[in-house]
Amino acid sequence: MTFVNATLILGTLAVAVPIALHLIAPKQPRRESFPTVRFLTQRFESNRTRLKVKRWWLLALRILALAALAVALAGPLVRSELSTAWLAAGIGLVAGLALLGLATASLFRGMSKPTIAALAISGTIACAGSIGWAGFSLLASDAPVAASRNPIALAILLDNGPSSQWTAGGTNHLDAIRAAAKKLVGRVAPGSRVVIADRSSRPVVFATDTAAAINQIENVRVRPDAAPISGKLDAMLRLLGNSDLEDRHLVIVSNLSRSSWTTPPQQALVDDRVAVSVLDVGNFDASNRSLKLLHHDPHPPLGQATAVRGTITVQDSAGERSDTATVELVQFADDPTRPLIRDGVRIDPETRVVDRAVVSIANGRSSEFVVTLPPQPDLGIRHGMIRLGASDALAADDQRFLSWSIQPRRPLLIVSQDPDQADLIAWAATSPLAPDDPNSAFQVDVIGEDVFPTIDRSRFDAVIFLDPSASLLAAVDWDAFFSRGSAAAIIAGPRLAGGFDQHDVLPTFKRVWKVPSPGSFLEIVRPGHQIFDELASLDPQPRWSDFRIRRYWQIKSKKNQETLASYAGTDHPAIIAMQRDQGRLAVMTTPLAAGTFQADRWNDLFGSDAWPTFILTRQLVRWLATPKVGTLQARVGLPFQLSLSALNKSPAGSGANARSEISADEIVRWQLFSPRSDLPTPIETASDAPRLTVGQISQVGTYWLRSPRGTLGFSSNWNGDDLIAEKASVDDLTAWLGPEGDETGFTLTDDLSDIELIGTKDAASISLRSPILLLAVIAFILEQVLGNRFYRPAKGAQLTPGIQRLAGDRRVSA
Repeated sequence: MTFVNATLILGTLAVAVPIALHLIAPKQPRRESFPTVRFLTQRFESNRTRLKVKRWWLLALRILALAALAVALAGPLVRSELSTAWLAAGIGLVAGLALLGLATASLFRGMSKPTIAALAISGTIACAGSIGWAGFSLLASDAPVAASRNPIALAILLDNGPSSQWTAGGTNHLDAIRAAAKKLVGRVAPGSRVVIADRSSRPVVFATDTAAAINQIENVRVRPDAAPISGKLDAMLRLLGNSDLEDRHLVIVSNLSRSSWTTPPQQALVDDRVAVSVLDVGNFDASNRSLKLLHHDPHPPLGQATAVRGTITVQDSAGERSDTATVELVQFADDPTRPLIRDGVRIDPETRVVDRAVVSIANGRSSEFVVTLPPQPDLGIRHGMIRLGASDALAADDQRFLSWSIQPRRPLLIVSQDPDQADLIAWAATSPLAPDDPNSAFQVDVIGEDVFPTIDRSRFDAVIFLDPSASLLAAVDWDAFFSRGSAAAIIAGPRLAGGFDQHDVLPTFKRVWKVPSPGSFLEIVRPGHQIFDELASLDPQPRWSDFRIRRYWQIKSKKNQETLASYAGTDHPAIIAMQRDQGRLAVMTTPLAAGTFQADRWNDLFGSDAWPTFILTRQLVRWLATPKVGTLQARVGLPFQLSLSALNKSPAGSGANARSEISADEIVRWQLFSPRSDLPTPIETASDAPRLTVGQISQVGTYWLRSPRGTLGFSSNWNGDDLIAEKASVDDLTAWLGPEGDETGFTLTDDLSDIELIGTKDAASISLRSPILLLAVIAFILEQVLGNRFYRPAKGAQLTPGIQRLAGDRRVSA
């Protein structure tokens, strides 16, 4: 055992005070009474004899209270491995004192001497054995380190990721994280060095003093762009390892959200010179609803309503419960003059609710909803958001932001020798409108192979070759085709005849593969690809096994060609895709519309219930003819570039319209209005730059960019995995920090008082201050109880005035 303040042990000398007071206390005067009243005082004399015995207990309690208080103030520490031995010794000591108390009570009650002797001997043996066992354990172990008063190098990592916004009972996890960190800083000894780090991009350095460290803690906010926790841990361990202080401690204060600990490093981040503690500050035990955006067309056609699909997932610790939720679709007004700063105040575009849906929800299940964007009267970029109508434990997952670009009709060319097949593909591409509708997404032209060499192919955004011949594919200048940004789809069929292998870009068509009855079917390999976005949002999912495929081309893919779907049970590609230069290529190795007669049918994709193939065809065409404005959806925490081609092609009247002519050699100055910034950020680009680099996205919401050229914008959202309201397991932490309690591992607790700011694990110790203080309090309370019992006059003990007069009230000095 050792003591934090060994000099305070001298306080035990205060036990001499009650002893001295007991010895020098004035004796009670002896009373002489007449024989006629002497019999009245016999009872009083017998009671006073007993009081002399009980006052020895009172003296012992006073000594114990003062001694325990002095020892507790000295801060006793024992090694952690002695905790079991000291607990057993404490139990034995309490049992021994109880036996001695029973022996004393038996003596007062006049019980038999053998009983009194047995109780007294048993109590004495128990007390002596317990004290001896504790002393032997203490002498047999190494001395602990009283590090709570030694300067240490302390690093505190605050996990202020997105899930720290979780709120329950009026407080959120981030408040608890900050409060725990400030208490830890307040416990360090003078001369210690403290480093505070969170999941921001700021470097990890020691604070100048504890006041600076506390100020850092108070300024910690939720980080939508939270950095990976592994990088912070590695930097803090290296900083502590290089410290000149011997004692080093790393404390991770976190709500242990699984999203923070999902991707462990290749090897555990441990350092045997540094003690590591993990403080768990909260649970995910409140009701929460999570909103997820499944699908929306980022480039809807002019004048056409667009469906937006999503899901709501409910997590409720109260168990199974059904309810309803209101989903609102909000759109920002198309105002090219906003955002703006007026009198130091930022004014954003106005918003309005354009659609609303009431969804039935249930705990532990996902419920799908559909809301509709109204037709847009003008071309340009629009912004909006989807939100839930009521608040819950985690507000961050209650809304999703979206941006979309209204584009003119895109020219689409279909090259086919079969007009019926071409008409079927055209209807799928322009659905739900007819191909000749002026509001449809595409302006479709259908030609035969013999006409294709004579037309200007540069004016078409995409070309679809339905069952082309090898001679047609060989006649196309594919390098020039892709360099100008065109897109093509090759739907191979029987007219390809002997195959094709005449270009280094197109795949090699080797042979026709005939599948025995009942045939194969499509198997999606890359469900996250844009071609399958709408299919992935369908419930129920399509059963491709119902759409059998009897023949297909076996192909050999070339470099940079990605397999999106294959045939079940094989590695033969069914759909491949690639991007080259600014162009795109998609290849399907079996026909979509597979012929008129049963003998000619290669597949049953367009059968009696052809809706999956219909949607697949529409998404394939839309992926090919995607406008060159690029994506308008950014992910928080990642860098983002915005295409400027929309400004060059937007017609007059659009919100993204170029409002002034700028020469090619001028610099364009943009103002970036981020979601939670009062002032815009300036960005400069060349006037002919194809893209604008925004940098890393740090906030969730809608971003606007204004310049003399026009107005652009985009939306950013949380990564869904960052908002997982589930606790990480001990196994997850072990993968990061090594086995719990191991010499190179960590300690996990949800009680701040369990964390002793010690140095290395070899000096682990346990403080005995709390139990000894409790012993002092108990002794003080018993002393008060017994003191009041002994000194309070008993009823009838006071002589009546008449008897006092008869006795003469004569007092004789002792």
